[in-house]
Amino acid sequence: RSEGWPATVDLEKVSYLVLDEADRMLDMGFEPDIRKIAAMCKKTGKPSEGGGAAGPKANTARQTLFFTATWPKDVQKTAASLTSQEAVQVRIGQGENGDKLSANKMV
Repeated sequence: RSEGWPATVDLEKVSYLVLDEADRMLDMGFEPDIRKIAAMCKKTGKPSEGGGAAGPKANTARQTLFFTATWPKDVQKTAASLTSQEAVQVRIGQGENGDKLSANKMV
């Protein structure tokens, strides 16, 4: 909330926090803003507590999704601090060691 102003958007029930172009947002200095937004949402939790889960604890915690063309160390560090310890990483087009970006030769 802003000083003395009521919130215009209530984020307390947000189940999915999606950060597209996360690397660019961090490069441009938006990390403090991203952290403020995340703090206004549900806390991150286990996969069984996320919005897409089934069962009694489903939709009780936030899922955070990072989409980025690159995966530099600073993005990895920020992602780790905003997601659960059980977060899953899906990498497409990564090199054998996971640090090089490679093009799909079939395209």
